[in-house]
Amino acid sequence: MEQRVLYNTASNYAAQIVTIGLGLLLTPFLLHSLGPSAYGLWVLVSSVAGYGALLDFGIASAIVKYTSEYQARSEQTQADSLVATAVGLYLLLGLTAILLGLVLAPIFPRLFSVPPGNEATASWLVLLAGINVGVAIPSATTTGILRGLHRFDLANLIGIGGTLLNALLTVAVVLAGGNLVGMMVVAIFVTAIMQIPSIVLIHRVAPNLRLLWRAADRSQLRTVAGFSSSTFITNLAGQLKTKTDEIVIGLFLPLAAVTPYALANRLSETAQIFAQQFIKVLLPIASMYDATEASARLRTLYVLSTRLTLAIFVPFACVLVVLAQPLLTLWV
Repeated sequence: MEQRVLYNTASNYAAQIVTIGLGLLLTPFLLHSLGPSAYGLWVLVSSVAGYGALLDFGIASAIVKYTSEYQARSEQTQADSLVATAVGLYLLLGLTAILLGLVLAPIFPRLFSVPPGNEATASWLVLLAGINVGVAIPSATTTGILRGLHRFDLANLIGIGGTLLNALLTVAVVLAGGNLVGMMVVAIFVTAIMQIPSIVLIHRVAPNLRLLWRAADRSQLRTVAGFSSSTFITNLAGQLKTKTDEIVIGLFLPLAAVTPYALANRLSETAQIFAQQFIKVLLPIASMYDATEASARLRTLYVLSTRLTLAIFVPFACVLVVLAQPLLTLWV
């Protein structure tokens, strides 16, 4: 299991290195191609759409936890039922996200300081962002299953593929003269198309796991809600902490003012992102130990993971504090 932890953690870091590396390359390109106001609008809509991720209600974490537990106990019927129930919930929540996008789209330009002439673009962008969230929410099922099966490597492989495809298509759209709407269409397409390899890999790793509608069970709603409710509160707190500032700036200042704050904020989050890559692999392992009543291993996992997380975070944070200005200057 120790080897699997190291392997999964390494794959998480590989995925983040690709994501952060592409972000470092794309951000100056988009900033100079779109201009501060358009880029600020993109960041603002992304921040608002980020709150749509709260519609997940922590279900993704429940999928990871209970997939791992049921597999450890060889309870295949329960695993099938959990996945089918989660998918049903996700489809309803995804539809809700799309409806919220429809409601918010026409009033968004009046809520924020959208420059004259960009109102239609802003409305379309919000509508498409709602659709993107609506597609992304049920798509989290496949990632949760792979992580619950301790196959973070495959989940990250899918993530890297999607990130690269999204970056290539985004650059192509911008170079072809496309605008923010075209970029959001690319995001929706990539989110949907990457479900195909995800489902194929799940069938290869866990051929006994059946993704069938008839396996859904109302009794699983309480199981999912019992764990996901606390996760939702944690996610809500994180969302308020990381995604609110851009919205406040957009309400009271020109859109161009969002850009410098977003750039500095994105750089400051790097240390936390790197520390989280280790934390992510712990949930399915802790669930497995809990399912097999391995209390001693669970306590050891808690102590060691706390120390390792601190050891990962502190060096990155210190570098960012000392070298923030030259790093930002070099970047953009």
